[in-house]
Amino acid sequence: MAHDYGRPSIMTSVNDQRMMGCPKWYRCFAPVCPLDENMAECKQLKGETRCRLGRDERMELGAGLPWGGLWPKEIAAKKRWEETGGIA
Repeated sequence: MAHDYGRPSIMTSVNDQRMMGCPKWYRCFAPVCPLDENMAECKQLKGETRCRLGRDERMELGAGLPWGGLWPKEIAAKKRWEETGGIA
């Protein structure tokens, strides 16, 4: 049985369901989650754990978010890639 690490046992919002869909949810302690609709309001201090979910999985789970589960640096790189027509 997975431990809930003090998280509420009843989560019903779409945001919570999206984050709980992450295969690393029950053992993740990252303070900023790219699947969280409130990600922009979260802060990560130096040395804190960072999300370790792969980009493709984040994009799939975060498809309904404006940033699609991507980190700001990934969004900027994707935008540059699209603007140059895929020329590196």
